[in-house]
Amino acid sequence: MTYELDEAYFLDLLGDACNVLGRYDKAVDALSKAVAVFKEHGAQCAYAVGLFKLAQSHLALDDRHRAVGCLEECLPIFDALQLPASAERARTALDACLLTALGSR
Repeated sequence: MTYELDEAYFLDLLGDACNVLGRYDKAVDALSKAVAVFKEHGAQCAYAVGLFKLAQSHLALDDRHRAVGCLEECLPIFDALQLPASAERARTALDACLLTALGSR
């Protein structure tokens, strides 16, 4: 069990590095794997943060639909964990995604 979480945290860091390098497709791959393990092991904070970072990667790839899904999923977790700054960042990003989607119609 610990090995899986260790690997997930490594993949999370790899996703961060890929985002910085502009390798958003690789970031999505790494973060998706990390998020799945965090969810499986009940690591709620890491799961929510990973979803937020995954949303940012999807946005960089202009995949607003997937970004919205990640943001809608992480927002209530941040609220439940009483992390208001993180919840506000997710809410702001979600609102921006939804406004952009409405504007493009």
